Amino acid sequence: MNSLEQQYAVKVLSCMNEVLNNEEKFMVDYGRLCHKFPYMVLTNGLRLTVAFYQGKGKKDKAYSIFIKDLGEVLDLTAWNEMMNKGVGPADYRMLTMRSLKAAAWFKRYAQTILQVDSDDDSTISTPELKDLQAPRATDGGA
Repeated sequence: MNSLEQQYAVKVLSCMNEVLNNEEKFMVDYGRLCHKFPYMVLTNGLRLTVAFYQGKGKKDKAYSIFIKDLGEVLDLTAWNEMMNKGVGPADYRMLTMRSLKAAAWFKRYAQTILQVDSDDDSTISTPELKDLQAPRATDGGA
């Protein structure tokens, strides 16, 4: 029996192979969404992130395909049904964790298969975080 991680890896690989059949602009857009999704979930929560992707998906195919693919990987029949019926806090946390685990595979495959790396502008949104540097070691006042 395959672990949940192994199941996600196989399902996401199948999704990525489908994405490869599209034009390059779509593949790049989809790959960037793979990188952005986990950051958005950690910042805004799963419900708001899914709602945002669904809203953007009305005009941008990459958003709608990504949400559809993520739903298939997680074995969800419909995001709207799950979001509207008001899952309890424990179920919501579990679904968030499952989404983040699946998103990790989307991100890995976006880098390796689609050759789309995360760029600093898409993953770090605040300018002050871009300028952070590691602290320098001091010689202890000697």
